[in-house]
Amino acid sequence: MHQQSIEIEREIGDRWGIGASLFNMAIAQAKLDNHGQALLNFQQAKLIYEDLQLDHMVKQCNEALRTCNQIIAAERRSPPAIDQEPKESAIEWYERQKQANQPIPRNVEDDRKMNRIFYFCVGLAICFMVWKLKN
Repeated sequence: MHQQSIEIEREIGDRWGIGASLFNMAIAQAKLDNHGQALLNFQQAKLIYEDLQLDHMVKQCNEALRTCNQIIAAERRSPPAIDQEPKESAIEWYERQKQANQPIPRNVEDDRKMNRIFYFCVGLAICFMVWKLKN
């Protein structure tokens, strides 16, 4: 379906449409574990988006390329020896990396305390400046 869209978009000269179709086709290929082809399509889509100066789409392509490269690197690891248990699959490694890159959850109560302290200090500074100007 995406390939047909690309052919039609090429005929009519719709570069944005070609980029969108390549990007969507790459997502579908990545979900089907065809990461090599997905990588190529993300790269082609990125080139089109760079030509069209669509920075937000270039950023999405860069993120997708980084993810595909990580998965491909994980798939290329050497297999374990016959008497060794496999340490982890590529999917387990990917999930572990994804969790490791998650932001640390922040405690809202700590943020509120810090805000109170900050505004208290600002208030003290203002009171001191007013007192200094009066004297």
